[in-house]
Amino acid sequence: MPHPPRLNRALAVLPQLSLVPFAIALCIQQIRSYDYWWHLRTGQLILETRAVPLVDPYSYTAPGSPWIDVHWLFQIGLYAVHWLGGHTGVILAQLALVLLLVGIVRHSAGHLERGTLVAAALTTMLVIVIYRVAPRPELPSFVMLAALLALFDRFERRGDAWIYAAVPIALLWANFHGLFAVGLGVCGIFLAAELLRPWSPSGGGLRATRARRLAVVAALASLMCLINPNTVELPLYALKQFG
Repeated sequence: MPHPPRLNRALAVLPQLSLVPFAIALCIQQIRSYDYWWHLRTGQLILETRAVPLVDPYSYTAPGSPWIDVHWLFQIGLYAVHWLGGHTGVILAQLALVLLLVGIVRHSAGHLERGTLVAAALTTMLVIVIYRVAPRPELPSFVMLAALLALFDRFERRGDAWIYAAVPIALLWANFHGLFAVGLGVCGIFLAAELLRPWSPSGGGLRATRARRLAVVAALASLMCLINPNTVELPLYALKQFG
């Protein structure tokens, strides 16, 4: 006999709920990242001096070398969390980001009827990123990438103005982590896909509106990357990293 609708829904959600204890086990561990300490110290330095360092204050062999601190906003946030809750607070914030990442990707997965498949995919995702789950800027970078993809997924289905939320994400990302350039690539990919979509006379006006919105989003997101303590040097730095 078929299950009642509520039972079907519960059976679909159950595999995904099992991800919560898995994420907790992944995050509630001692901090092993050596980078954690200089990120923490730099956040303290920025708040004490009220300025983002433009030269290296740490290196013994090359003091005063130019430094493009692309992680400055993450470092301030990390120090603030540590000031409020110590290392335990940092670990709990790390867990919150992982759960947020899973939640955003799960939301983009669609119908609950695919619950087991979604749970398997999300488990695989967590296993792949297990060595990058640390109080490092990569973690909020993963969350922002997931949020950006969720916005484009919504735009693909509805074509509404929510897509402009990608612009503040680009601004935030450019001051958190060097992988902000991936977000610009995502904007360009979706714009190109819209322009290459087969044209039909009946839907020409709607298609033009969609393409115009995506072009504006891509242009504004690119401009947002210039709003940082290093201005144009930051995009050049990102290009060097990709090179």
